[in-house]
Amino acid sequence: MRLFSTAFLVFGVMVGCSSEDPFSELKQDAQQFQLERAAEMELIQEPDFLIGSYQTVNNIGSVAVDEAGRIFAVNRTRNRIEVYSAEGRPIQTLGKSGSDPGEFRQPELIKTDSRNLYAFDKSLQRINVFSLDDLNDISVLDLSANTLFETDSAQKVIPFTFEVLGEGELLTGFRITRTATDQREVYYRMNLKPDESPDLRLSDAVFEFEGNGLYVDDTRTTTVIMELPYLEETLIAAGQDSNLFMINTAEFLISKYDREGNAAGAFYYPMKKQRLNKEDVLNLYTNVHYRRAIRGADLPDTWPAVAKMFVDDKGRIWIATITEGLEKYRWYLLDKAGNPVGTFNLQRKQTIEAVHNNFIYIKRYNPNSYSLEIRRFYFVQK
Repeated sequence: MRLFSTAFLVFGVMVGCSSEDPFSELKQDAQQFQLERAAEMELIQEPDFLIGSYQTVNNIGSVAVDEAGRIFAVNRTRNRIEVYSAEGRPIQTLGKSGSDPGEFRQPELIKTDSRNLYAFDKSLQRINVFSLDDLNDISVLDLSANTLFETDSAQKVIPFTFEVLGEGELLTGFRITRTATDQREVYYRMNLKPDESPDLRLSDAVFEFEGNGLYVDDTRTTTVIMELPYLEETLIAAGQDSNLFMINTAEFLISKYDREGNAAGAFYYPMKKQRLNKEDVLNLYTNVHYRRAIRGADLPDTWPAVAKMFVDDKGRIWIATITEGLEKYRWYLLDKAGNPVGTFNLQRKQTIEAVHNNFIYIKRYNPNSYSLEIRRFYFVQK
């Protein structure tokens, strides 16, 4: 398959022709909701639930929860996956450092469906698939560009993320880089064959749009190449019934698609965006070269509206917005119809890793044990 055989989609530009607001047309057609209707939520921690400590696993990466409530956590130090019972008790480990099937060099992202655990290895550019029945590795999905595409020697193509669409079907994102400032992101549906063989059937691209690229400051002796923290980006999440949700973080404006990428509606939530102060951006960095690059960069007037998005096991959408300074996110919980039903604040350094059966699994740093840990919360409306 030739990589650039698909139509080029620039999300944000395609939805409107106004030079002042590229989203104006989509906003007009979208169903509009008022965030003020969201009820304030309180997160209550389960005192006896704890995963992670200096003695067990202290460098926790991605986390997933299966239908039985078992918790899977990437151990980034030992390049394996730790498996815990629904109560948080260690059960076993999956994989080890290496490059053979079922092994890892850099496990980056894990997700589940009703049958399998999928574990993406960033370094090996592949997905190890484990059966949830017996926790054995059953296949390896090779995502390297030279395996899947006819690539141009002038470009670099790497997989960087995936979503689970359904039984054995994945939506996998690839980043195509020609230069540091010229990047595209392309998403393909991938189907495992019925016999669970490692060969993949690759669809035409479902989405293709411009990536952010990197900021390059070559005005000084030391050239700086970095990601700017205030640039808008496009986020994609898979929901129930293989629905896909896409948001450009510039606006709280969610587009809904079917699994083939056909538009199926949009939700719009008007909100006031946070003013961007250069000193606030500089305070995010201690590296002197990064700080000099930021000082010379052109900054937008505001931060993006949205920082994070995911869909939970009940099809609800969780959105983190940038509204109350740089220490916290204001989270909103949307039901399947898009109605804002809850909201709460959470420290930015605390990340929601999974929501399953109305439990929220939050990863945070424990300064007493000098390690990352997973705590479980439930939520109630105030």
